[in-house]
Amino acid sequence: MSIVNNDVRELALAVFAANGRLVSAGNELVAHLGLTSAWWQVLAALRYAPMPLPTASIARNMGLTRQAVQRIVDVLAARG
Repeated sequence: MSIVNNDVRELALAVFAANGRLVSAGNELVAHLGLTSAWWQVLAALRYAPMPLPTASIARNMGLTRQAVQRIVDVLAARG
């Protein structure tokens, strides 16, 4: 395997590990609120967007389906 491919592989693994730690930390922060990982991530996407975002944009940015994000938004809206 070339050095470049090895570097890319190591970078990808580091990013995946960092994402896992971020999700775990986020889960701990919002556990008392009864939020799931997906819920707090969608809320954060909405909160920190410079303008209102359609569900399709949130889904695209998060690597989710539009339908999955729409379900989360619907549940969160119903919860108030």
